[in-house]
Amino acid sequence: TIEEKKLNWLSGEVLFMIIPLYHTLVPFGLYFFNKRSTDIKVLLVSLSLSVVCIINLALYYCFNIITKENICFLSPGPTFAYLIVYLFLQNKRSTYDETTGLIKRKMFMKHLDSLDPKNDNIVICLIDINNFKAINSKYGQDNGDQFLRSIGNYFKSIFQIGEVYRYGGDKYVLMLKNNDNAKMMIKEVCNRFEKPFVANGFECVIPYHMGIVEYPKYATKSEDILVILEEVIKKAKSNGELIAYCDDVL
Repeated sequence: TIEEKKLNWLSGEVLFMIIPLYHTLVPFGLYFFNKRSTDIKVLLVSLSLSVVCIINLALYYCFNIITKENICFLSPGPTFAYLIVYLFLQNKRSTYDETTGLIKRKMFMKHLDSLDPKNDNIVICLIDINNFKAINSKYGQDNGDQFLRSIGNYFKSIFQIGEVYRYGGDKYVLMLKNNDNAKMMIKEVCNRFEKPFVANGFECVIPYHMGIVEYPKYATKSEDILVILEEVIKKAKSNGELIAYCDDVL
C-alpha cells in the first residue's frame, strides 16, 4: 500500500542517515582510542572508508530521487573493512611497545626460538640503562618516558625491523647477523650513547652497560641465552666496564 511504501522509504532514509554517521565516527574513535600505538596511516585509511560510505549515501539519494524507488546500496563491506582496521590496531598494540614504538619482548622470544643453529649466526646484544630511576626522579616521569622514546627512535633509525626490541623496562636487545657490519653497528650505538639524548628540551647522557652473546657459539636454547646475557651484564657492572662479552663469564 501507499502507506507501507512511505513507511519503508522513511525507514530507509533514517537507516542511511545513521549508517554513514556510524561509518564516519567509528574510524575517528578507533584512532583516538589507539592513538598512542598507531600512526596517521590508520586515520587516513579510516577516512577513506568514510568517504566511500558518504559516496554510497549520495548515490542512494540520487538514485531514489531519479527513480522514486527505495533501493538499498548498503553492503557489509565497510563494516568488515573497519573490523580489519580494528584488528590491525589490536595486533599493533600487542606487538609494539607503546612508549618506545619498538617491538616487544615476546616477539624477541619468538624470533629467538625460531633460530636454526645450523643456518643462523647471530650476535645478541643486551643494553641495560643504568639507574634509570634517578633520571625519572631528576627530570620527571614524562620526560623519562620521552628519553626512552628518544632512544627507541634512534634505534629505529639505524636498525631494521626484527633487529631491535624493547626487552623490558629500561633494557633493549639487538639481534644482528654476526659479521663486520654488526661490529660496526654496535660501535655506532656506543658512540651515540656518549652523546646526550633530548627530551622536551632536557639533555641527558644515558648511562648503560652492554652484554654480548654469540649464537649458536655459546648457546642454542633461548633460556640459556637469556641467563648468559644477564650474567654478562652483571659482569660488566661489577668490573665497571661498558661492554662485556660472553667469553668473560664462561
